[in-house]
Amino acid sequence: MTLVTVLGILIVRKITLFLRKEAVSGYTYTQTSTAALRHPVRQWSNIPVHIVEEHHEVLPYWFRAADHGRISKGVTLVHIDGHSDMASNFYLDGYPFFKWPKNPQNINIMMQRNDGFITAAAMAGLIGNVVWIWPKWDQVNHNDSKTSGTLQFGWTITRQSKVGTDKAFCMCLTESIQQQKSCMFTSADETDMEVLMEEDACIIKRSIHYTEMREDLAREYLQSTHESFDNMILDIDEDFFGCEYASQPLYDLSVDLNALDTYLFQLFCPLHQTGEAVLDRYLAEVIDFVKRTKCISENKPENCDGKTISNTKQFFLRKRSIWRPYICKTTKKERSSFIDGIIEELFKLNLKQLHAVQKVGFCLSTTRKTYQPISPSLFSICKGANSPNETAVTEHRTNPIEVSTRGQLLSSILNVFKESPPKIITVCRSVRDGYTPRQHFVQIENIILNSIRKNYRKAFIHYDKGLLGGKNGFKQSNF
Repeated sequence: MTLVTVLGILIVRKITLFLRKEAVSGYTYTQTSTAALRHPVRQWSNIPVHIVEEHHEVLPYWFRAADHGRISKGVTLVHIDGHSDMASNFYLDGYPFFKWPKNPQNINIMMQRNDGFITAAAMAGLIGNVVWIWPKWDQVNHNDSKTSGTLQFGWTITRQSKVGTDKAFCMCLTESIQQQKSCMFTSADETDMEVLMEEDACIIKRSIHYTEMREDLAREYLQSTHESFDNMILDIDEDFFGCEYASQPLYDLSVDLNALDTYLFQLFCPLHQTGEAVLDRYLAEVIDFVKRTKCISENKPENCDGKTISNTKQFFLRKRSIWRPYICKTTKKERSSFIDGIIEELFKLNLKQLHAVQKVGFCLSTTRKTYQPISPSLFSICKGANSPNETAVTEHRTNPIEVSTRGQLLSSILNVFKESPPKIITVCRSVRDGYTPRQHFVQIENIILNSIRKNYRKAFIHYDKGLLGGKNGFKQSNF
């Protein structure tokens, strides 16, 4: 499989309000500062390590680092990830068209997809070189253990699309060895959003160098390459250690939750992680109450007498002080109907299915920092964007021993930069979207952070306010 084919397969993955300043601790946006112009890649006393939930949440941190002079334009990105994350965004009115973002609104419109952040940063002029290090378990998607080439970014004219524009971003890849060039554009109208196109139809605006390699070759390559890593972002996704389906417990029990999801996101609209956590705990209590009624009707809620259903609704309403701050703008009649729907759907499930729903939990489908007109943030079962019938993503079930072994390899890769450390490090959890194995999340994150601390003594860890489950993570007691 060529790099072109691999890229075409991988960039269709992970798809599915205004950017709040408080989402980035202490963040105040400015255009490229005088300090940054005078002192590109300045020396700093600490190396910031920003831990985010979804990968596009790194963009505010990257651009702030550039505006403050920590990194300079044309930075090298060392991307350690189970996936390439080289999808393109949609062109929309107000998008900073191959320009540096001037304000939070500009960055917000760039945060459309959790696999489109690299191309967004490259099109803005921040990234000049990408090195993607992929795990050996992803070998099935690669013919070669190492490839490189040139990525060009541009735009093209397409038919009127669902996003209301006749422009689309396009991308061309030229492999270094065979010099084969392949181009594609991002369409909102096609089943596969990346559509192959004639290369002369893509009007090129930016160009970067691109290299990808298997994890066991990375240390030797990084030591021997003539490329400069003095101006570097180190970016690590926790799904580098494995990729499992958060929805597997539901899939195994053939649980259909479409109706329940619809009632949930019509009733609840939490704006922050705190609200997600409160609602997750509350709904787990509701499910416990349903279990205690001893009226699990095996998909026939009508078998439960009216008193049982009424008691459950009274339990739901008695604790309205808990969930009222997080409800959507609805009428009293609509709220009552949605609550009735939630209760009825829960009574359709048996005890094992109810337990599976509690285990998977409840959360927003994506961070509120995602550009809402493209990817609305809806409260529902926390099953992620990755499911067992998803064909574009490779599943890899890991175990503690393999996690530990891969952690040792990661530490050896990071050691290459010990004398000249990265200027900024970002770590992505990928738990909300259902990629990182939740039962191994604590071990994985501890190994990554310990590897960073071991190799870079001045690393300073910062936990983003939007982390699902906060600093400690999501529903760890369930695993």
